[in-house]
Amino acid sequence: AHPHIYMQANVGMTFDLDAIRHRLMNNTIQRFVAECGLCAEIPKDDELIDFWVLVDGQVRFSRQDATKADGAMQVSVRLDEQDRFLTLAITEGTDGSWLDLGLFAEPALELGPR
Repeated sequence: AHPHIYMQANVGMTFDLDAIRHRLMNNTIQRFVAECGLCAEIPKDDELIDFWVLVDGQVRFSRQDATKADGAMQVSVRLDEQDRFLTLAITEGTDGSWLDLGLFAEPALELGPR
């Protein structure tokens, strides 16, 4: 009911937007949206995590040294027809990687008419 992508620090995943477009009938991909934040199960409140969204290797969204107190952060990244690869990544904050667990909640590609 509530999809999410859960990651340990220093991990990323890349989606081939052309492969996704190939499966779409009469729609275009217009935007990637999600909420990002630290996992509530982390026992410490002072963990720091960096969140990244890259398109074709270029940073389109970043939030560095995020904490649990920051809560969920909105991600909204415009995608153009020529954009090929969408990468979501979480890296350790300036405090190191112990217990750095984060997630992209409710990730979605917003579609529009071709």
